[in-house]
Amino acid sequence: KYSKPVTKNDEKYRKEFISKNLKNGNISLAVGQLEFYEKKYPENKEKIIELWKEVEELKAGKTKGYEEVLKRTKMAHDEVEGIIYLYPEIYDFDWGQNILTVYLENFDKKMKMRLIIRYHGEKTIDFEKVTFNIDGNKKEIIFKDLYYSYDLESDTKSLSGYDHTRREILDDGSIAEWADVKMKRKYLKILEEIASSRKTLMRISGGNREIDREISEEEKQAVKDILSVYNYNKKWAE
Repeated sequence: KYSKPVTKNDEKYRKEFISKNLKNGNISLAVGQLEFYEKKYPENKEKIIELWKEVEELKAGKTKGYEEVLKRTKMAHDEVEGIIYLYPEIYDFDWGQNILTVYLENFDKKMKMRLIIRYHGEKTIDFEKVTFNIDGNKKEIIFKDLYYSYDLESDTKSLSGYDHTRREILDDGSIAEWADVKMKRKYLKILEEIASSRKTLMRISGGNREIDREISEEEKQAVKDILSVYNYNKKWAE
């Protein structure tokens, strides 16, 4: 039932573990083991130097990739609340946009990721749910769930007046409807699948009608970018 401590091949096992995690991009795990390996097997100087070199090269590669992603984002600062937001470059702050994307709240502090789905048209929908067809696989988000706020790390929920659907009549008489909700794990999984999909169709359904459209490549890339920034800051930034 319990794994036995590694003894006989400890040095070999740890070296392979470090190399495997470096190959998979798991810098934190690799560094932790490498620091221990260096203390326990100081005689293996050449291998230790080689492994640390791999760590630095991987960090440099991730940093360069991260900087490229940041070029495709933009920030907004709420000076009253003291909150910095990070949005994908394609996000338009005007209401005349149909978009599915994610953004980061408290970018300079403890980050929170949020999902936003926006509709603009001539008639109301009264959001009830959104259905995705992701390369032939159906997934749903039920908007009544958005009355709850979810913690992404623990996946716990609590009542929140901020997380719900809204509607506004614009000056030209057109309708803007949107849902803005704190991310939870099942939404994150759906978004990851959408971002890597060949084709994703989205249907927004409501009490009045439903509309269908295909998620654009620009939307997919925007989701990838924000997820990349979130993961980088959570795992790799040191």
